[in-house]
Amino acid sequence: MFGALDAVKAQPEAAKFQFRAANQWVSGTHSPGTIDGFFGLGAEQNHLAPSTFDADHPEQLTGSDQDQSPVEYLLRCWHR
Repeated sequence: MFGALDAVKAQPEAAKFQFRAANQWVSGTHSPGTIDGFFGLGAEQNHLAPSTFDADHPEQLTGSDQDQSPVEYLLRCWHR
């Protein structure tokens, strides 16, 4: 952590980060996703292991209820 802080102090542009996710549409509102790479500290980075998730909407919102909606996923992560 201190190494990253020192790098940002020496080169403020190193503080620019870009996080991204890749999704693959299955059908309707069902879409599995993967989070792996990101840009930070001036270079492309990867997590130690990719993180995968599944997203869908309930039938009442035209989904097939294969998994939680994106909003429910964020709420679950927020309340940990």
